[in-house]
Amino acid sequence: MEGLPAWLRNSTLLLDSNFFIDAFRDKNEYGKFVKDLKNIGVAFVSPNFVKYEFIRSKTIDVVREKEKYFHQIVDTVLPYDQKIDDLAISTIEEYKQYMEGLPLTDLVLAIYLKRYKGLRLLTRDHSDFPTTVFTREYIFNIESFKDRIYAVYSYMPKTLTLEEEIPF
Repeated sequence: MEGLPAWLRNSTLLLDSNFFIDAFRDKNEYGKFVKDLKNIGVAFVSPNFVKYEFIRSKTIDVVREKEKYFHQIVDTVLPYDQKIDDLAISTIEEYKQYMEGLPLTDLVLAIYLKRYKGLRLLTRDHSDFPTTVFTREYIFNIESFKDRIYAVYSYMPKTLTLEEEIPF
């Protein structure tokens, strides 16, 4: 992969369930993408919430196949801890009007972005991660992914804390 930003090397990407759904449908193309990113030191993480959303299926065989696939891609399953719970209210407050229709899993992903400094999210759900709350750092425009455009988001607090007042 050419033209990737330098910060992507040795970074950690949080994967949304839409990535797993798309990758499961087209294992060859997405497999190349995952391999290329892992070759530059990218680590993939995701919480069990994403896994549960991804593996839901009508037959237990498909559930098991999807769970195995999830663990082939993900290097670390992020734990759900008290800090995640503590950040829920402030995350909801930051979303404001964007909370309308926000899927629970995406709210949880937003909380993980706040929880872990330097963590970035890879998703194609652009409306669920508004740029009033998150910074869109990069867009992958990969022709073989067709109309599925993935972007990388990070959390950056939008308020500045002033160290001292300007005297007037």
